[in-house]
Amino acid sequence: MFTDITNLEEFGRIVCHEPGILVLFSGADCGICRALKPKVELLIEGLFPAMKLIHVNAENAPQIAVQNDIFTVPAILVFFDGQVFIKKVRNFSLTELQSEISRLYNLMLS
Repeated sequence: MFTDITNLEEFGRIVCHEPGILVLFSGADCGICRALKPKVELLIEGLFPAMKLIHVNAENAPQIAVQNDIFTVPAILVFFDGQVFIKKVRNFSLTELQSEISRLYNLMLS
């Protein structure tokens, strides 16, 4: 299940302490974001259970978005050991995302 984060310090603390994280950046008026969120949640919880899911509403937490170079939504960042390994912005497929996460997940968390 996604954890909503609005505080930059909390975001940094989670990134530093969790071995694998997927962060979904969205906006309140983004229909694609609303449709994408449950699909990403099912994908990660089903195939990559060791990863933590974070949701950031870019409108409510612009400092987190800007610090991570996110200027449009939807956007996904995947962190392993505190580093960004995958960045997807606006147009991407879940199949492609799954494939990229799978390779890294098997190396980093298994």
